[in-house]
Amino acid sequence: MLFRSAGHLVSGSFGHHLAIAPEARGGGLFIRLSEFAFQEEQAAGIRFVYGPPNQNASRPHKILMAWRDFFSLEVLSKKPAAHTSHSCENLAAFGSAYEAMYEEWSHSLSFCTHKTAAWMNWRFLNRPVAPYTTLAYYNRGKMTGYVILKRWVEPNGYRKAHIMDLVALDLQGLAEVLSAADAFSADCDELNLWNSPDYPYRGSLVKHGFTAQPELRQTVIIKDLQDSVLTFPVGQSTFMYGDADGY
Repeated sequence: MLFRSAGHLVSGSFGHHLAIAPEARGGGLFIRLSEFAFQEEQAAGIRFVYGPPNQNASRPHKILMAWRDFFSLEVLSKKPAAHTSHSCENLAAFGSAYEAMYEEWSHSLSFCTHKTAAWMNWRFLNRPVAPYTTLAYYNRGKMTGYVILKRWVEPNGYRKAHIMDLVALDLQGLAEVLSAADAFSADCDELNLWNSPDYPYRGSLVKHGFTAQPELRQTVIIKDLQDSVLTFPVGQSTFMYGDADGY
């Protein structure tokens, strides 16, 4: 994936799901697999590898393979508002209207995912089974906001709706896509999303009824594959996992 960091495009790979059979553990296989993967990614020009380790994996990654903390993601959640109206419409495809909107918006950020229309269509709309709902708001023909949502039911019957991705150019666009998210999740017990450091919408989300869940904070770690050290820049940011959520 491409990211824009302090005005420059950098390439990163999402590291996940390294599994070793119990009978093969303890012989250095974790190190050898990691080194092989890093060498392949480095040869392909990848600048860094990143991922959200579980509690058991974080320390071995840092000690054995020199991963380090990059930043933390915060969870915000709320009880969906009932009987909410909005003026958003279902989006069939990301195109030039999205490209113009995202280009205008992303240049104000110190760090964000570089999401082209082609990538967004591949990720969210062109899958054989697409469990997502994509809603966009237009003001006088110009796209000024969109939101991508999914929903599921936990084993205990608790119903969750989740904001996968959210962008708005102004307060009106933000209000519309948040109202659309409320309407989408009206019969759920919870609506939630992740947000990155200095997330530009955090204040508005709190005013909309979202509250932080500090016990669910997730640290993202990074492994540099080039000589220079990539630091998380100061300023507003958004973030997207390689195959998961965008903010």
